[in-house]
Formats: sequence, C-alpha cells, structure tokens
Amino acid sequence: MRRHILTTCLATSVAIVSVGQTMTEWRDMSVNDVNRLALHANSFPFESLDAAGHDMTASSRFLSIDGQWKFYWTENANDSIPQGFFAPDFDDSRWGHIAVPGMWELQPGPDGKSASLRKQADPYGVPVYVNSGFAWHGQYKNNPPLPPVEKNHVGLYRRSIIVPDGWCPVTARTRGKSRQLPRQQVILHLGAVSSCVYVWVNGMFVGYAEDSKVAAEFDVTPYVRGGVNQVALQVFRWCDGSYCEDQDAWRLTGISRQSYLYTRDGATHIDNLQTTAGADGTLHIAARVTGKANILYTLRDRNGETVATAETETPEGINTSTTDIRVDSPKLWSAETPYLYQLTAEVRPVTDKKGKKTVPAATAEVLRQKIGFRTVEMKNGQLTVNGKPIYIKGVDRHEIDPDGGYVMPLSRMVEDSRRMKEFNFNAVRTSHYPNDPRWYELCDEYGIYVCAEANQESHGFGFNPPKAGKTNPAQTALFAQQIMERNQHNVMAHFNHPSIITWSLGNETVDGPNFKATF
Repeated sequence: MRRHILTTCLATSVAIVSVGQTMTEWRDMSVNDVNRLALHANSFPFESLDAAGHDMTASSRFLSIDGQWKFYWTENANDSIPQGFFAPDFDDSRWGHIAVPGMWELQPGPDGKSASLRKQADPYGVPVYVNSGFAWHGQYKNNPPLPPVEKNHVGLYRRSIIVPDGWCPVTARTRGKSRQLPRQQVILHLGAVSSCVYVWVNGMFVGYAEDSKVAAEFDVTPYVRGGVNQVALQVFRWCDGSYCEDQDAWRLTGISRQSYLYTRDGATHIDNLQTTAGADGTLHIAARVTGKANILYTLRDRNGETVATAETETPEGINTSTTDIRVDSPKLWSAETPYLYQLTAEVRPVTDKKGKKTVPAATAEVLRQKIGFRTVEMKNGQLTVNGKPIYIKGVDRHEIDPDGGYVMPLSRMVEDSRRMKEFNFNAVRTSHYPNDPRWYELCDEYGIYVCAEANQESHGFGFNPPKAGKTNPAQTALFAQQIMERNQHNVMAHFNHPSIITWSLGNETVDGPNFKATF
C-alpha cells in the first residue's frame, strides 16, 4: 500500500454558503458542499455539568433520527423521480422502508428479496467488490469529474420527526407586548452518507454534502418548527467524489453512522474546541466561540478530582480564544499507559447591565473532552512518544461489519479494540478513510496508536509516476480542492485524540502538487 503521511496539518474552517441547489453538485468537483457547517472536533453541547456526565443520547438536547424511513429507489441517475417528493404533503404511502443507519444493498428490497437473491438492476442493488479500478469498472470509461449515469442508483428518503416545542422560537407576551424569547439553534447531524446527500426540511432546500466518511451537519433552525417536521434526503450511489473514494473494499450505499438532531444556544456557544496536551504538562486550548461568553475550564483526573481550572472571557462576535492550563507532573498517555483526564468547558453568556458586567447563572452549554498528555516527535530518525522510541506492532483496519457492512455497532468496535490488545497489537491505521468517531475514543481508552487516514484514494487512475509525459488526473488542478478538503475534514474532526500520532493524507493516489499543498 502506498500512503502519504503527515505529522501536522493546519486547521481551517468553511463558511456557510447561502445558495440553492442546482442538482448538478453531485457531478461538479468545484462544489463539494452547500450550506454545510464547518467540520469541528467531535463534541456535544450538553445543557449542564450534570448532563455532561452521561451519554449524549440521554441529553434533552439530543433527538435521534435513526430508525425506519420511507424509501424510494431508482436504477439510474437520469430516471424520473417523484416530483416534489420533499414536500410535506407528498403521498409516500406506496414507498418501501429502509433502516437508518443501513446500507441499501444489504437490506430486503420492496419485494422482500435479500441481496443474495437480487441482481444489480433490482431494488436495492447488490454489494460490489472492486480492488483495482473504480466502482463502475468495466461499465463506464473514466471521465472525471463526471460519474456514470447508468446504474448510478438513487435513493429518496422521507421521515416525519417531532421536534420539541422548546427547541424552536417562542413568542412571549409581557404587559400586552410581544417579545421573542432567545432562540435555540437546531442542527441536523448525518453521521456518514455514501456517496453524497441533498437535504430538505419541510419542503425547503437545506444543503448538500460529499465526503462519505465524515459527518455532515446543517443548521436547520430556519426550517424547523415545534411539532411534526418532514425531512427528505436524496442520495446518489456515485458522485464526482467517488473518483476520490476508490478504496479496495466492498462498495455500498446509504447512511452508515448514527444520525440525529441536536440543539444549542443560538447566541452563545463554542463552534470548535481544539486541545493539545504535551508531556511537559501544558494543555493548550483553542476555542472558536460565537457570542460574548465566560468560559470556565475544569480539568479532572480519572477519579473525578479537580486538577486545574482556568477562566476566560470572549468578546462579542465570532472569535478564537486561547487558554493554557499547566499541570505539574501529569500522568502521561501512551499505548502502555493510556491515562486520560477529562476537560469540561462551561459556557455562560456575558451581558452588560447599567455599566456593570454580569455573568448570568444560567449555563449555555457544557462541552467535555478526554485529554491525554503526550508528546510525539521524530528524534534521530526514530519515532518517539514522550521522549521514548516506540515499536509499532499494528494492523490495517477496514470499518466493515459482517452483518451491517459500513454500519459498525459499538459492541463490534469494542470487540475489535479488545482483541487487538489481547494479541499485543499497539497500533492501527484507519484504512482507508476516517472511522466512526467512537473508534478513536476507544483507541484513546484502550491505548492504541492511530494513523488517521483521510478519505482519499484514486486507485483507478493508478498511483505510480506516469510514463511518457502523461499526467495522472489526480495530479491536476481538478482534484486540488477535493484532496485539500478531505484532509482538512480528517484533521478537523479528529484533532483532539491523543491516540492519533500520525496523519495519512490518503492511500494509493499518485503523489504530486495536490498533496504537497496540504502541508
């Protein structure tokens, strides 16, 4: 396997683009998202410190959208689809059903046939394995950025979701006058969608996203209301991004990871929390904050005892606040001693009242983050952790389940991590794409070094230096944005994990200027 390894990468953010869909995004390499929120380190905005002590699924700010969805499938990307299928009053009574998360090819079709009894042209298709060559190998001549139309299956999803009234704006009346109460921000989180997704809420277009191995989030605040809401999705089997997702594995389609709605204070919140903890005991925190806020950071040890605290205040607007916390003689993280501290960030809005600055008692949100103090360095050509040379005894791990395909239950991840430790493996490469966020958390907990790989492989073009002056398409400007964004997504989403000691820019894609630009 040929890999491109990166030890450092700059974090960037992507602005929300307020434009409508053209339905050409799925075959345009210059448009990889519309209205998608910037990728951020995996976290959840709990409503209180007490709530932050539990799983996010127990929070009043969490609403799962997993389960059975109405589903319509068509064989080709240019087939007619039901007009206005995203409208709230659309009649989907004759549609089939599909599980979310779930891969189309592994679920019973509308006629009840399992994948083993179906053909590729039957709803919902069959799994395809390709090693060398794109998923349409033997059917379609490569023509980037255009994916095939024929046999490019399309799936339409619909589901009614009941949103709590408290999540949406409320008008209060005081002394006969109406006033708008503080508004919550409601965010739609799609854990991972292959290969791309269009989103509508209550008949209104919300956004579009590619990169099938990281979450896609959308601010749906303007579109939702308290009570029943209609969510609709359109998913293509292949899109222009498929030229960057040619991993040697089973090719499957659908929503493969946990998906949900969540809410947070719309005026004051942390958009991204990044932490770096070195073996010298310095914890560096960089928080991108919306709104004027007082943030109390508390670092606790494994027993829940407070080790250190720090407090900072951010100005109005959107700003990045940096804070350093110093811990004397910290317990260090390594594969042999995976000691984790826990950091909480309690965010409280700040207001000015009659010239006096006051911090309301109400907490806007609480974020939590596991912290492992460790330093990774190259010394005299030797990879070291905490100043000591390490010997990598690792495995490559495809995120594939014998039953669910791309849908990997937590129990299976726990089993994988335990087996690796039992057989004395101390490292894993997430071949060939970012994994479920919970996998990195398990690697932090169990002590497994991670080579975190971006979702970039263009194996079908070949990955050796081109001969006779020919240029490999992946070396051209056409692929520059894709390769850059996929590496940014990988780093942004998984920045905080102590288990990650190296970053891989991708697999089996020809080297060239597009990879050099990511450094």
